[in-house]
Amino acid sequence: LNNTKQIKINPIHIGKEIESRMHYLRLSKSEFGRKIGIPQQNVNRILGKESIDTDKLVRISEALNYNFFALFCNDESDTSSCSEDTDVQHPTGTADLAAIEKKALIRQLTSANEMIAEKERTIKILMSQLKIDVDK
Repeated sequence: LNNTKQIKINPIHIGKEIESRMHYLRLSKSEFGRKIGIPQQNVNRILGKESIDTDKLVRISEALNYNFFALFCNDESDTSSCSEDTDVQHPTGTADLAAIEKKALIRQLTSANEMIAEKERTIKILMSQLKIDVDK
């Protein structure tokens, strides 16, 4: 009576898959961190994770030009909802790469601006504390 297909999801270790893509692209951990706007120390945490937030996986997919979401699709099941453009050997065109790189650079710039603003705020706090200490 039930005509619905059973959805099967492949269990994957997302960190290992990301690391594999990085090796394929010959991308260092620090370069990867810059592309997604995180410090290199946090890259090791990502590579060690079996699972990851979807927002972060979207950023990583864009930065590495690879649809990691499609890895969860079962090859024997109906994969019509999964992207067919997942082959590591066939990256998308240079126009797509340029758009992805532009998005990554914008994120990096935004992150850098936020860090600068936070450092300026810290400097102001320290300067005000120093002025109080000098006045005493």
